[in-house]
Amino acid sequence: MKFPLELETTKPKPVLLLKEDEVRRGVSKPIEEASRALDSARRENNTFNDYITINDAAVEDATALERELKSGAAPPLAGLPISVKDMILTRGLRTTMGSSLFKDFVPSYDAEVVSRLREAGALIVGKTNLHEFASGVTNLSSVVGPARNPRDPARITGGSSGGSAASVALGSAIASLGTDTSGSVRIPAALCGVVGYKPTYDLLSRDGVFPLAWSLDHVGLLAKTVPDVAYVANVLEGRTGRIDVEWAVRGIEPEDLNLAYLDVDIGFYQNVVTQLGSRGVRITKVALDLEKWNSLQRVVRLVEAASVHRGWFSSNPEAYSPDVAALLKEGLSFRAVDYVDSLRARREVMDEFLRETRGFHALLTPTISVVAPSVNEVEGRELQFRTVATKYVSFANYLGVPAISVPAGSLDGLPVAVQLVGRPYEDSVVLAAARTLETLLS
Repeated sequence: MKFPLELETTKPKPVLLLKEDEVRRGVSKPIEEASRALDSARRENNTFNDYITINDAAVEDATALERELKSGAAPPLAGLPISVKDMILTRGLRTTMGSSLFKDFVPSYDAEVVSRLREAGALIVGKTNLHEFASGVTNLSSVVGPARNPRDPARITGGSSGGSAASVALGSAIASLGTDTSGSVRIPAALCGVVGYKPTYDLLSRDGVFPLAWSLDHVGLLAKTVPDVAYVANVLEGRTGRIDVEWAVRGIEPEDLNLAYLDVDIGFYQNVVTQLGSRGVRITKVALDLEKWNSLQRVVRLVEAASVHRGWFSSNPEAYSPDVAALLKEGLSFRAVDYVDSLRARREVMDEFLRETRGFHALLTPTISVVAPSVNEVEGRELQFRTVATKYVSFANYLGVPAISVPAGSLDGLPVAVQLVGRPYEDSVVLAAARTLETLLS
């Protein structure tokens, strides 16, 4: 990415990239950024409960970074406050997985993505709230209580990366690392009004990330704009150059954008489809059997999670929240042949997905069909809401393909969002297409 930035005034401004430009030019100082972020985190946490642990050491890290900047060039994320989901290990900083079982666990090493953040000069603001063991979509079940929606604290953030989405929306973090197994980055991003990006499977390392379901788990990113998630992903990926940040800043000209879309009867979504067509985007209806694909994903997710937790759950079942325990019990009830059949079906489903999306930049769907419900609406009914929340997102985890949630306005003052899903390793295409949607829908 070339600095200083030259940006088109008609596109939403990439907040993170502009802040990084300020740090490079000395307009903004890392110590100032750390102090501001920590003050904001403490203040917002009183109402929204988006952090489990706030990292006071960020000021010390910023002080050391300022000394380094005096003698050398700025690393790519210098002085940027970034939050980390409390499912991702952080050396010397408590990592709870949102569970009482790990409420005092302090890792002795960083996850690889956290190591890359530190090497790039990022400042870790803190560890964000999550649904217990990342095993839910409401963020109501957590060792520190529920995270609250930035638009209305009586409503849920969605999950499981709810604290990550809230920390970005509220401003203490300029970006956040999350995890996504059945939509856990994209669902809260949609309900909190930010961008949520799940890369192609294993594009970002899972080393040092506590597993939920290993063949479905993805490390993802949340930020205010598409170029911002692209920039951080490029830094963290760092090996193959599969993330074209400059393309994610430019986007694709609307008349050159070619999207497949699911035709579903959701008012705000149909308005988006109409709006895109009126702006010159080519948009073609396709039919996909998401119900079948999601049922296959569900078997894999439940069985793999049961395998991860079997020992802890058998010896200490009361430590698990009721909704998480119910999913583990269901996972333990499956036969080996059910799991193997669901894995074997992946190739067939991938072939169908590739066939239906051939010739398109991406597939357009809703991210979630509803706005954030109130805590009272879903409390005790988390598993029923799960079906609604994951309907359009979990198949992308089953296939391991890139997907991104982009804000699409609001309904009664609450955020709504649409999703773009791409073909394997076509992350740059998906990000560029998402930038176009971000511009047209802003």
